[in-house]
Order: sequence, then C-alpha cells, then structure tokens
Amino acid sequence: MRKLLTTLSLSTFLVGASFVTAAYAADNTQDTAATSTAEANQVSNGALADEIVGIKPQVGILAYTDQLGNGTSRAAAGISLEMNAVPLVDNTLKQWYIGPSTGFIYSHLGAASSNLFGTNSDSSLSLDTGANMVLIPVDLKVGYAFADNLRVSAHGGGNVFYVSDDNAINTGTTPVGASRWSMYPDVGADLEWGVAKNVSLLLRPDLTFTPGSDIFAGMIGVGIQLG
Repeated sequence: MRKLLTTLSLSTFLVGASFVTAAYAADNTQDTAATSTAEANQVSNGALADEIVGIKPQVGILAYTDQLGNGTSRAAAGISLEMNAVPLVDNTLKQWYIGPSTGFIYSHLGAASSNLFGTNSDSSLSLDTGANMVLIPVDLKVGYAFADNLRVSAHGGGNVFYVSDDNAINTGTTPVGASRWSMYPDVGADLEWGVAKNVSLLLRPDLTFTPGSDIFAGMIGVGIQLG
C-alpha cells in the first residue's frame, strides 16, 4: 500500500509539473512574440516613410561668379522646412514624398577677394563691398523611400535671392551697388539616410539658373521629423 501511494504521489507530481512547464513555455512564447512585435513597431516608427513635417538645419558651400568674372566659394548655413502631403491623402502610399520645400540659406559674401567666410579681402577695388545674401527656396519636392532609412528625391521650382549689394554677385543684372530681390528657377536633389528614430542625415545639391552665371549650393544637414 505504501509503495502504491508513493507511486501515485510521484505520478501526480510529475503530471502537475508537466502542466506547469507547458503553461510557462506557452506564456513565455506569447511574451516573446509580443516583445518582438513591439520592438519591430518601435523600429519602424520614425522611419523616413513616416515623415510628414521635417525641420532640417544645414551647412555647406555656395559657389558663384562675382561681377569681376571670378569663380568664388563662400560658406553658407540655413534650415529647410518641408511637408509630405502623401500620408495625409493615402497612408498606404507613404513611401512616396510629394510636398512643398522652403526655408532659407544665409551667406556672408564679403568682397570679391575674401576668404571662404567673406573676410580678409586684400582688394581695394570700388566694386568690393561687404555684401550678404539670403536664399529662400520655393520648391516642390518629389521622392521615394526605397527603405526605412533611405529616401531619394528631386526638387525644383525657384529660389528667391536677397543680396544687400548687387555688385557682389553676377546674376546678369546691371549692378548699381544697391540691395536687390530676385527670383530664379532652380533644380536639385535630396539624399536622406535615417540614422535614428525621427533623425536623418541630408545631402542637398541645388543649382540656380540666372541670366548671368549659375549659382550652386551644396548643403549637408540633419533632418528632424516632427510627425
């Protein structure tokens, strides 16, 4: 009898242990699946395809021809403000990017013989002044996200220029030594790499066509997604 009770007790314990082990394994599998799903969602959220509004500070180089016919380069800095309208219309097409792109780029042009930052001119020519320039893009941007962290786009439209002294840059107008507002057509590209949630790196070449010499702006920046 004692052996029988011992056998029954041991059998009951083993069966119970088996049920507990199976229940724990099933619960652990569900937790792992839920965690994996949550992690996958966290990784996908904030991808370039999710961007609706973006702020993109940037720095770079402005290349142009001055009124003396010299090719010149100046440092530039600014910020882009962009919005993707596609997800607002059809979220299933959010890999596409179509929307306005604007902002501003500032550069201190200085005198014709100045350095990269528009200073230390060694010229005493009367055309040389300490000019400043602001560029305001008025563009339409169209692109496609080939992956969560890669988007290639083209932009085009016009660039609004303000130059505090039109002697400083050759845009085909007759210089009078006064400030001038102008708008010229432009075309360019946007190459963007996602490096973290809601953060990307930007490479933005842009070419502006003027009646005089064309103006090139090569910018690199950081994109910050707001939605």
